[in-house]
Amino acid sequence: MRKTVVYLLCAILSLLSSESVFAADKTRILLALEQAKNVVNQLNIKSADSNLVDGDLAAARRYLLKAETIYKENTSWKSLLGISDTVEQEILDYAEMSEHTAKIGLSKIDRQKVEQEYLQLEKKVAIAKDKIKVLEEKAVEVATLKATTSKLQSTAKEMVALKADQASVEQLKKENALLVQKSESLQNEKKYLLEQMELLKLEKATLTGQLEAIRAEKKLDELQIKKQQEAQQTGKKLSTAERAAEFKSKLSALGAITGITQNSIVLILPRGDLIKTTAKGHQLAPDAEKQVQKLIALMGQYPEYRLSLQAFGYGKPVKQEGEKAADQIARIVRDFFALHLGVKADTIGATGETTASPLFSKTAVEPHRRIELKFTLRQ
Repeated sequence: MRKTVVYLLCAILSLLSSESVFAADKTRILLALEQAKNVVNQLNIKSADSNLVDGDLAAARRYLLKAETIYKENTSWKSLLGISDTVEQEILDYAEMSEHTAKIGLSKIDRQKVEQEYLQLEKKVAIAKDKIKVLEEKAVEVATLKATTSKLQSTAKEMVALKADQASVEQLKKENALLVQKSESLQNEKKYLLEQMELLKLEKATLTGQLEAIRAEKKLDELQIKKQQEAQQTGKKLSTAERAAEFKSKLSALGAITGITQNSIVLILPRGDLIKTTAKGHQLAPDAEKQVQKLIALMGQYPEYRLSLQAFGYGKPVKQEGEKAADQIARIVRDFFALHLGVKADTIGATGETTASPLFSKTAVEPHRRIELKFTLRQ
């Protein structure tokens, strides 16, 4: 009888100890479930008027339901020893997947809202352009009025010199005053329209920056997922030397390479692949997007390399090939890469060079016009 009582007391003490641990497990799990449930509810509310994230909402709910089901199955009165570490981790994983999926949906909704605002801004810009067109037409009218005013003034002087009729002279003066007033009115209207256009440009720049930030975040997420998938497929990590050799091999398929050291390599591209030069100045070439996408994809596979670049001109004519023009070309290419990489432009070094750094003979004009992309291992 005494042994039986002792055994019962031991069992009760063990049960109380288990319940204490179980309570600690439940608190951590319940917090994770509550946090996931809050994010899912937020997504459900924000997606009420849109079917953009129906898939994300359904997936988040499935993960949350899975986590709650496992929790209920392991917290019945039979589970006296509490939740095992494996089951606890499984519940936390499903809760985290539910929360992450819901956050992706919220991000999509926010991105859609910014894109809609961007479209509205484009419409405002179109309206501003129409106003500018009207303004230019009025400017032509002002010029005509000024010419007429000049003629009237000349006529008035001739009439005074010839002692013409004083009444006609006074009439011409009045007409001249009216023309001056109309000209001043048109100038004030032009100033107002220009101020409105600058405000619209500022608003567009702000929204464009927000949209580019979202696109950059999306690209980084896609790049991270792709890197994880590649790591799972290969099952091993290449050494630094092996990756450098592999990077050099793939880079050579995109253009001529030079300046190879232990920590860096330079890729030379014809400037015409990225930049188109016209009488109006420099701009991106039609196939620049395609060329840059190849390089961006390769840099995504080798994030340990940092990019810097130099743009080379021939020097003549100075307006299009001088050092100032080469710097402008470098900035255009740098900004294009920064946009696609989703980074700030000032993190990419970019300079312009002319005949101070010749690569070919002076008679070989076109080969001097080139873009050199330098890839350096990050320290």
